[in-house]
Order: sequence, then structure tokens, then C-alpha cells
Amino acid sequence: MEKIEEFCEGLIREKGLELDEEEMKEAKRDMAERLLAQIQRAEIDALDEEKAKELAEKIDEMEPAQIEQFIADAGVDVEEEATTVAMRFRDLFLGNGR
Repeated sequence: MEKIEEFCEGLIREKGLELDEEEMKEAKRDMAERLLAQIQRAEIDALDEEKAKELAEKIDEMEPAQIEQFIADAGVDVEEEATTVAMRFRDLFLGNGR
């Protein structure tokens, strides 16, 4: 989560927003939560139908780290998914929509 918050802070600075310390903290937290949710959705969407069904059956009993491991073990390149989503998030935030 720390890397994601650093990424978000960089975006805020790159956009030239001037926020006080508390506003920055809140903005980073909000952006990081949104970005993380988008990354998780993309990773789940990358699962094949059988693995997605299996995850749906187990997800309520799993910790976030277990979910990540399940997705990685299913053959999803989580780093690639995260990078793709982060770059799309960046483009949208900075107004460079693709």
C-alpha cells in the first residue's frame, strides 16, 4: 500500500495540486483505495471462468494476501495487471485519457 500511496502522491504533485498536509494525506488515501480496488478488479477479471468461480466460492474466508496468492497461482501476472491499471489511472487523473 505504501508504494501505491507514493505513486498517488507523485500524481498529485505532477498535476500541480497544492494541498496542505492533511489534504494530501486524505487525497493519497482516497486515491490509493480507488487504485487498489481497480487493480484487484482487473486481476479478478483476468481469471479464467473456472478459477473465477472457485475464487467466488472461497473469497469470504480469505485474507487479502491469500486472494492475491490465489490469483497469482492461477497464472495471472499480477505485476502486469497492476502496472496496466496504474498507467490508465495516471492518464485519467492527469487528463491524458486513452
